[in-house]
Amino acid sequence: MGSESKKEFWSILRADEIQDFLELVDLAGKILKKRVADIEILAGGLTNKSFKLTMEDGQLVVMRLAGRGTGEYINRKAEKNNSTKAAGLGIAPEIYYFDAETGSQLVEFVKLPTMHIEDFQTNTTVITEAGKLLRRLHTSGIKFLGAFDPVKGIIDYVNILEQKGFAERFEGWDKIYKVVQQVDAAYKKNPPPQAPCHNDVLAENFMYDGKTMMLIDWEYGGTGDPYYDVSGAITEDLMDKNATETWLKAYFGGEPTEEQRARVDVNKFLYCTYWSVWSLVQIANGKEREFYWEYGLHRAKLGLEYMSDPNFDKYVALLGG
Repeated sequence: MGSESKKEFWSILRADEIQDFLELVDLAGKILKKRVADIEILAGGLTNKSFKLTMEDGQLVVMRLAGRGTGEYINRKAEKNNSTKAAGLGIAPEIYYFDAETGSQLVEFVKLPTMHIEDFQTNTTVITEAGKLLRRLHTSGIKFLGAFDPVKGIIDYVNILEQKGFAERFEGWDKIYKVVQQVDAAYKKNPPPQAPCHNDVLAENFMYDGKTMMLIDWEYGGTGDPYYDVSGAITEDLMDKNATETWLKAYFGGEPTEEQRARVDVNKFLYCTYWSVWSLVQIANGKEREFYWEYGLHRAKLGLEYMSDPNFDKYVALLGG
């Protein structure tokens, strides 16, 4: 790295992260029995700090330094199990090392192009293959550790905020939380289906070269409602009607039923609400206020928009059986 790259490199690490970072670099050399020849910052990621290690023989490794405080809301032991099993399916990168206490890890660097929002808005091949991959995961029969329940997750985040004395909420929060409670009541009467889920299916977590597709970043994975995964890609990538229909038909293998559409639409709301409250937890944990507030506000507004669908109340009622 040149001097400017090194300056940028060290600037992203807090003082209390430097020792952990150096120990993880040293561990990479010991585990792979190779010298680390170069380190680069990997862009993106809201929770952790990631780096690309180039070993002396050219092997590429992703080194993830897990964010402080993430153990409050991420089950790292479950993530270790789930990401390893997903790798066994051939849809996730190989794990070389995983610290189940902190969440820091060393993992195979996937040499495939990263997908972006535009791919999920305009490229029917990407949309179709991603839908098929998600269906393969959900119907695989593999056992994931950790129960991921977006409704419980929202309530848990609210409790964390209350424990920290963080009282700020986004406009419309009372309306939003009322619907969360209605969905909670419906699920208690008629529990949703359960399957191994990824739960963070934004476009950038898919990698595809026209032949092979993989899914990375499994820290929110767990056994949960597969409709949450299906809805996630729609709302994360702001799919229009045509892209949404392509996605749903690829996943369901044809035209979805009314109940399937109802579950997808309610989960689009839950997806937005989950991440809007998550963003407040980041602020409460001392992360950059301006960035996380804008991110969460966007999510809250989108959730309210989904609630405005004239069929939304009917869809919520359908969930109760």
